[in-house]
Amino acid sequence: MKQQGACTLTEAETRERRRTILDTRRRDAPAVTLFPLGYAYRFEPDSEVLAQLPRVIDLERPCCPFLPFGI
Repeated sequence: MKQQGACTLTEAETRERRRTILDTRRRDAPAVTLFPLGYAYRFEPDSEVLAQLPRVIDLERPCCPFLPFGI
């Protein structure tokens, strides 16, 4: 998949998103694998965590359409 574009959030919006949502989800990921074109996060099969992942993706897709997501 060709990557293009850049995040459309402002710097302040990015900080707020990171503080309120992204950092929490990253803490829920006990394993992160670095790949040449991105990262893969492994999450525990906890019901609360698994329920939040689609919400995070729905928030990120509009502002970062160049990022591919998969669960």
